Amino acid sequence: MTRAVGDATSITAPYTAGTYKLFVVSSQGVKLGESNAKLRVTGSATPPPTGPVTPTPTSGPRSAFTQIEAEDFNGQSGVQLENCSEGGQDVGYIENGDYIVYNNIDFGSGATSFQARVACSSGGGNIEIRLDSIDGTLIGTCPVTGTGGWQTWDSVTCDVSGVSGRHDLYFKFTGGSGYLFNINWWKFGTAVSTPTSTPTSTPTSVKNVDVDHNGVVNMADVILIASAFNTVQGDVKFVESYDFNSDGAVNMADIVMIAAKFGNIL
Repeated sequence: MTRAVGDATSITAPYTAGTYKLFVVSSQGVKLGESNAKLRVTGSATPPPTGPVTPTPTSGPRSAFTQIEAEDFNGQSGVQLENCSEGGQDVGYIENGDYIVYNNIDFGSGATSFQARVACSSGGGNIEIRLDSIDGTLIGTCPVTGTGGWQTWDSVTCDVSGVSGRHDLYFKFTGGSGYLFNINWWKFGTAVSTPTSTPTSTPTSVKNVDVDHNGVVNMADVILIASAFNTVQGDVKFVESYDFNSDGAVNMADIVMIAAKFGNIL
């Protein structure tokens, strides 16, 4: 909301229903003072044609895996919108205990990670990621540390687990005193599956068909093969070096192999 100036007795209230804190900040965003009173805004109003406009979030389901602008929430407590140096608006003035909620977020078969675009000029804090209520199932906690300025943006990530299907998504902010950080956008991710590799078959070793090792494949080699023809491993006459294709037998397959090299000088 806008701080009253001078002797003014009224303030410009936000257009989004919720609970708001009353405070005074400097032009650098440093909090100068805070009231114990809180302003609760109910109902709805049409904003004027000039100045920042609060985005209207979609009513249907939204995929958790698409980039969602932080300002497109369905409800909040304690936060405000401000112009963002990366374009559009961001959620700012976040303090310990504040929260924002996004309805009907579709996690499909499950999410494994969370990413948020944040800026922080303080000690930071945490984003507690909860389902269906402010104290609902905690699926992950994303720490946020200083980035160097309230409009100096960086991305933070954390693991999440135990979520699938559609849920109302709550970001509950925790940390020390003062403002914690700003958020521009967020999205979830899934584990990248590693494709199953196809095993490479090991080619069958082929022995040297020049069985007498005289440098040429000729009739002498054929005669030697013939002496062990139709024998199998374990037979007395079986010669392993004549089993060229290592199938455990000296047979016609070996004859074909020696015939293919017949007359060759090796």
